[in-house]
Amino acid sequence: MKTDIRSKVSNETQYRNLKVRNSADAIDVEARTVELAFASELPYERWWGIEIIDTQRMDIDRLNDGGALLWNHDGEKHIGTVEKAWIDGDKVARATVRFSKRKEADDIFQDIVDGIVKHVSFGYMITDFDLIKEAEKKGELNEYKVATVTHEISMVHTPADTTVGIGRSVDQGPKEVVNVSTVSETDNNKHLEVSEMENTTETVENEVVETPVIDTKALEKEAFEKGVETRKAYVEEVKSLCGLAGFGEKADEFINENIEVKHVRETLAELKAEQDKEEVSTVRIEAGEDLKAKRDLERTKQFAHLMNPTSEASELYKGIRTSHGMIKSIMKEANVDVSELSSEGLVNAVLGRDHSTSDFPVILKDASNKVLLDSFNAKLEQRNFGPLVRERQVADYKDINVARLGESPSLELKQEGEEYKSGTVSETGETYKVHDYARMISFTDRALRNDDLGAFSRGLLQFASSAARKEMDVVWDEFQNGLVDGSAIYQAGAPRNTLHATTPLDIDGLSTLETAMMLQKGLDADDPLNLEGRYLVVPPALKTLAYQLMNGQYVPNTASEVNPYAGSMGIIVESRLGAGDWYMTSSLDQIDLLEMAFLTGRRAPMLDQRINFSTDSLDAKIKHTFGVKAIDFRGFQKAEIA
Repeated sequence: MKTDIRSKVSNETQYRNLKVRNSADAIDVEARTVELAFASELPYERWWGIEIIDTQRMDIDRLNDGGALLWNHDGEKHIGTVEKAWIDGDKVARATVRFSKRKEADDIFQDIVDGIVKHVSFGYMITDFDLIKEAEKKGELNEYKVATVTHEISMVHTPADTTVGIGRSVDQGPKEVVNVSTVSETDNNKHLEVSEMENTTETVENEVVETPVIDTKALEKEAFEKGVETRKAYVEEVKSLCGLAGFGEKADEFINENIEVKHVRETLAELKAEQDKEEVSTVRIEAGEDLKAKRDLERTKQFAHLMNPTSEASELYKGIRTSHGMIKSIMKEANVDVSELSSEGLVNAVLGRDHSTSDFPVILKDASNKVLLDSFNAKLEQRNFGPLVRERQVADYKDINVARLGESPSLELKQEGEEYKSGTVSETGETYKVHDYARMISFTDRALRNDDLGAFSRGLLQFASSAARKEMDVVWDEFQNGLVDGSAIYQAGAPRNTLHATTPLDIDGLSTLETAMMLQKGLDADDPLNLEGRYLVVPPALKTLAYQLMNGQYVPNTASEVNPYAGSMGIIVESRLGAGDWYMTSSLDQIDLLEMAFLTGRRAPMLDQRINFSTDSLDAKIKHTFGVKAIDFRGFQKAEIA
């Protein structure tokens, strides 16, 4: 609402009328100049709040560029010019003005010299403001400190700020006598302006005339009581307008910011027009199509799009741009009157309390799983372990047996007429199973009411990220700490020779690891497998060095500078690895590395939800079922730098 207030007041000219005790030394009769104070930081009540001029943010350039001195802000009564304007350390804006010699200006100047005209005003426009104090009670106003551009200075009859005026000596003492009072009324606030003058006596033709005394407290009380009545009427009118328009929740917002009634009507009209746009378009359904199935599919698609804009939108419901709008659309199609639907009604629909919209929780669940799937698939595209993992599907949670076959027997020379000789293939295996990784989160009806399902949507995206992270956690833990044949993958020396201590990441280190990999033996023969290193797996601390080693663009000048590994391996960078460890792996087309299993048809996590009647919350749970296992150690090599 702050932006709305700024737009309503920024382009309107404002005025302040000011005065202090007259000071004779501020007037130079011969030069026809007067030194005066024209602005201070005295609070001033406006319809939209209590205004305090921020003198440190006053733009007085126009005044210093030959600004006008007027009489009662009348542009036709130009009585002089501003010679100089400035802001003093006491946060009071002051100026030296020079009066014209024209008769009208001369008469006013003479009245100033005689002490008759004492009041100063200035015209300005608000350029910015900051809220400095919120109202503590209903009916009170917020306080704002405003930045301004000053247009002109005027000599006037009626003051409001008694801390500034003619002379630089600001009189902060009490003013006991008031000779003028006016009450000015705005749309929804009344403001009392009192012109305070000194309690003096004047001698006219040897007669003493005493200035009449007016009861200022009575005037202030009367104005206050009228202001309270006006404020009460304003509050009632705003609440009535918001209720009739179907935006009852907006009333307090308007009232707290003291938005003028006419601006409240304008805003409500805009909100209503926007709401009316959220109408369900029609779609042509061909004969034989299941209308409800088609409609539910489109509802699910649009709901998913509203919760995650990266999901495809529905052509049928694309005009609906909020979750609450979607709920209303579903209720309309169920022949429910939504013209005066409250936030409570929307929550009842979400939580399935409204029998007429009992299909909504099902649509929400389907849309939620679509959001979860789309987001999770996007995360999978970013995963880094893909080249090392072979995926499979299993029917249940039983043990998964993975056979690891030995190499085929070597071929032997067959003489003409001889029988074929038989050979055998050795077999070992690994066993593992899938596990459930799950979590639940609750969304209160208050959160659903206030956030238009925003918190629920963000929760789904977080669930997708959490499921993807869990896969990364499990895969990289198995990569570093997995067992094959009951023993650790990485072991120094025979028989595995997959761990190498004090081996830096350089050309010699690469040679050491790849040589050890190439010399790995099969299950049935002593012949080496000649496995090649295809991937260099490093922590972030070694990323730069790894890319330098694999850079194939460097042209060496001498044979000793040749890097035989340049461009030969892909690089995988993973922050879960130890900072001083690096790895080399073969590839899945050469030998088994890691295997990842999922339940059939359940590659992505699944979401389920229920209504918790004891807490009035929407409980959502996610379950991701998978398992990871290292199958063969011979395609892995590990080096420890120190």
